[in-house]
Order: sequence, then C-alpha cells, then structure tokens
Amino acid sequence: MTAGQKAPPVEDASATDRRREFALILAKIPKNAWRAVVHREPEWQSMAALLPAWGFGPFSALMVAAGLNDYFLKGKAEIVYWPRLRESLLACAVPASPGELLSRLLPFYESERAAGRKLPTLKRFLASPLAERLWNATPQELAADISSIRRALAETLAQDENDKQIVFAMKCLGLALLMAGEERFDSSSLPLPGDSRLRKLTRRLGFDARAQRDMQKFWQSILDELHRAQPELSMIHLDSLLWQIAPLERARWVEYFSDLGIAETGASLEGLLKN
Repeated sequence: MTAGQKAPPVEDASATDRRREFALILAKIPKNAWRAVVHREPEWQSMAALLPAWGFGPFSALMVAAGLNDYFLKGKAEIVYWPRLRESLLACAVPASPGELLSRLLPFYESERAAGRKLPTLKRFLASPLAERLWNATPQELAADISSIRRALAETLAQDENDKQIVFAMKCLGLALLMAGEERFDSSSLPLPGDSRLRKLTRRLGFDARAQRDMQKFWQSILDELHRAQPELSMIHLDSLLWQIAPLERARWVEYFSDLGIAETGASLEGLLKN
C-alpha cells in the first residue's frame, strides 16, 4: 500500500459471524414473501400500471431513463419522483419512439433539481442505439442479455459499469422484466446500487465500508450465501428488501415482516442486531 492510500476495511470475527447469520435468516424467507417485497418498491407501485398500454420495449426504455435520473430529488423518491413521473406520463399519448419519449419527459426533468445534469443524460441515452434496442426488444431477449446491456449503458454515458447511476438504472430494467413476468434472468453480477440507507445498515452489521465498492462487495457476499439456498434470488430482491428495512428502527422490523406473514424473520433479525 502506497503513501496516502486508505487501508481496506477490516471485518472482525464477530462481524463475520453476524453477516453469515444475517444471510442465513434471509435465506429462510419464502419465495412469495420475496415477491411481495419487490411489489412494494416505489418503482413498481407507481409505474407497473403503465406497462399494458406502453408495451414492454418502450416501457423498458422508460424505466432505464427514469432510473438514471433518480437522484438529488426534491424529497423522497416514493413521494416526489415516481408518482409524479407517472402522472406526467398519464397525461400524454403513449410515445412511438425514443425521440417521442424524450419530448414527453423533457417538461418533467426541466423542473427537477440538477436539471443541468439530468437533461444531458436523458438526451444521450434516448438518442443512443441502446435505447432503440430496448424499444424493440422482448422480455426474453433482454433477459438473456443483461450483462451486455449494462456494458452498453456504461459506454453510452461514458461511465464505469459499477457507478451507482448505472447500477440503479439496471435495477429498474430488472424490475421492468419482473413486471412483465420474466424472472429467468441473471442479475447476480450486478452490484447493489447502495445509498445512505444501505451504508447505515452495513454499519449496524459491524462492517464500516469506506468506499462504495467495499459496501457492494459486502452485500454481494450475502447475496452469494442466499443463492446457495434460493438460486432464483437476485440483487433486485435483496436491494428491495434492504432499501425498505434500512430506515426502520429495529423494533419495527417485526411489524414489517409480520405484514409479509413471516414475523419470525423480524424477530430473528431484531435479536441479531441487538447483540
């Protein structure tokens, strides 16, 4: 390690045990509960109703475009972003091309915070061959090509594949696939987007990730454990659950999981973090 470099985060034995136990608890969550978790995501709650009228291809391009600009908002995404975006689109005719989608989205993003950053991203993506590719694709075609889409999106925007903006847009594409009933895709190579919520939960588990990539590796190790028990689980399932429980006080975890019909999961997690 050279002078000025930060030492990598160190996970002590107790934190390692806690991480493994956390993964084992999650591995017992049944498939129907995981499905219910994903359906609670604000992207699903707000946008799924558009899919039948739009058709999958245009809808997938919309979800990627919206995912790219889901940052630096005027409030909580589930209140000020996704519902308002849906309402703005319901007032318009369904677009017939990526160019028409851009014209539908411009008024919304012109009034958003950081419009000077968001508008160029929107224009660059929707003018790209990738947007055209999504527009004309079936769920099965995209499901078979997740990794190359991620690379193409990063290249289109001249970003790293692991940048949070790219990873979150890919989560939104995965949600679009799930909304269309397509579950046979491999998102295991996608890191979790990660935000302040996830960082807080990571620390509660005893791992002080100093960099975004460290935190992503930590949660990837948990996802790897989950795959051993339920191979069909993806980053999307795990990220959805973590995003929903991270801001909750520990005592409310039992209530959250009780709503899913698995109160014992909440009790186990509460006990784990109490130690």
